Amino acid sequence: MNRRKGIALLLSAAMLFTMNTAVFADDEVKTVEEEVGVETVYKTSGDWYDSYSEIEEKSVKINASANKAAVDKGVFVSGVPSVIGYTGKNVSSKDIVDEFICISANGFKVPVKAVKIKTKAKDVSSNATWTISSICNANYVVSINKAGYKVSLTKDEAKEGYKQLQTALANVKDIEFSTGVVAGYYDHIINAQSDNAKKGWEKDLAKTYNSALVVTAKGGKIKKVQRPVYVFDKLTNLNYGLVQNQNSTNRGRYVKKVKLVTLKKNKDYTISESGNAIVLDKQNYHAVLNGDTYKNFTVTW
Repeated sequence: MNRRKGIALLLSAAMLFTMNTAVFADDEVKTVEEEVGVETVYKTSGDWYDSYSEIEEKSVKINASANKAAVDKGVFVSGVPSVIGYTGKNVSSKDIVDEFICISANGFKVPVKAVKIKTKAKDVSSNATWTISSICNANYVVSINKAGYKVSLTKDEAKEGYKQLQTALANVKDIEFSTGVVAGYYDHIINAQSDNAKKGWEKDLAKTYNSALVVTAKGGKIKKVQRPVYVFDKLTNLNYGLVQNQNSTNRGRYVKKVKLVTLKKNKDYTISESGNAIVLDKQNYHAVLNGDTYKNFTVTW
């Protein structure tokens, strides 16, 4: 396997930890003046992966040890994110639990509601350490049968499962996990004026919102740059629970809302003299464009 193909495969797997679906540039820096009338420089996907893997490795090692400590106490913790993308703020409990962490014990499973940040992290290459502080209520508890399938419960069974999971949580509350911060990753731009989809199944929204920047412009000049954040319906992760929901099948989680978070001008990005090009901060963001940009919009590096 050549290096270019290997990087592409590794990135495809790596991007599962966030809402990113990347389309990669070739293994060289390119300029495309003819497409948008301004010079656009693309950084290579390999550059991004090299930095990503170093940060991830530290978290993976810590989390392997943490998971073993939890298993030794009869608790299995799943969905721990090794890395998350840079947001410009300290890693928060919401950043962590949005990746959908669950704990399982005694045949019951439930999502984690909140974590406690022990070591703060904001900058790229930093690692946040955290412990699990609470789990979702009995409505979210499911049973895992011997075949590994999720089974819905009666109200009384869910309450009993929740009670056992609370005991399991108490046994692992002091175990520290780690999540690293990597450069934000973008590969296309959405024109805010044409942005209508605000909810739906995760995989149905992927082409529009994954790895996207949402740009608001007026008179051909960029006024605001935002990034989309999914607000998930947690029940669609488990498929069952006391509150029944539509089965997500192979479309992932249900997105109740696509929230737009505004990036900071002259910090996260600057605007070119022409007014129609975004220049992302090189330290904290990475742009690999797929060429399918909207008229008058592009990203320069």
